[in-house]
Amino acid sequence: MRFVALVMILMLALPATAAQKDQDADALQACIQEHWPGDVLAECTGLIADPCQAKSGGETTLGMNNCLTQEAEAWDVILNRLWPELMKRARATDQANQITGPDSAAETLRAAQRAWIAFRDADCRHSYATYGLGSFRTIAHSACTLELTARRVVDFHARLESEG
Repeated sequence: MRFVALVMILMLALPATAAQKDQDADALQACIQEHWPGDVLAECTGLIADPCQAKSGGETTLGMNNCLTQEAEAWDVILNRLWPELMKRARATDQANQITGPDSAAETLRAAQRAWIAFRDADCRHSYATYGLGSFRTIAHSACTLELTARRVVDFHARLESEG
């Protein structure tokens, strides 16, 4: 019995495959479409992590952390799916306005995204540090990454809607 429990915990520790990340992202995108423009964060955050944590081993610190990370990665897949369309529109704006260089829509969007990534990573490191040496710090970091990435996805969707 202990062997089975150990195997279940180790299975939760394995990183998600690319196919699994895409499936998770597809499920989240379906949820976003179903609940847009309502409270997507309330309706869709936890869609992957909650059922994962309900599985055997998901209630452990390692399990919770891996479940949160799995969902954060799915939100990140969606973010990366939306990015090319945002850049395409920014470049079209630049072309229409004949703007190039660091103040162009494309370059300021790129700079904003790089700054957002730096902010997210620093803010989530702070969440981690807040718990000192406690085991909850890894969960706090993963939960922060999930939350901030989900918010950014909603922001990207809103931008695409308003510009579309």
